[in-house]
Amino acid sequence: MTVKEADRAALIAAVVEKRVKQREAADRLGLSVRQVKRLARRCREQGAAGMASARRGAPSNRAFGAEVRLEAAVTVCKGFDGAASVLLKGRKLAFRVLAEGEAAVPVEDEKGVGSRVDAAKAEQAARPDWKPAPDHPWRRPFKPAAAERAAA
Repeated sequence: MTVKEADRAALIAAVVEKRVKQREAADRLGLSVRQVKRLARRCREQGAAGMASARRGAPSNRAFGAEVRLEAAVTVCKGFDGAASVLLKGRKLAFRVLAEGEAAVPVEDEKGVGSRVDAAKAEQAARPDWKPAPDHPWRRPFKPAAAERAAA
């Protein structure tokens, strides 16, 4: 249990023993009264151990599964002669070491997306500018309502 959790447990224990009001504990801990009630109930049921984080030791919700990590794992081996080899699932991958200052070649998907964006921009530039018909409301001159009433 961390120092912060121990302090919190002592304060919640004081709430359970009715030495400190729930509102005061909520203000000190920066929690709502409802949250303090929930912690007090957990303290009564489980004791000080109930104040420790229940998520401790559990994997992150954002973590990849073991099968994904295994698929993504690449092994880089360097021989005594200085030659390196890259292995993915035990198979050797082709690779090339870039010279200093050399730009990396984009992945095929990036090329495909870039070419589609360029094509869409070119198509949009080739289209003639759209103009509304001469009798369209946007083309009529704007007359404020007050000017129309004065003219009538």
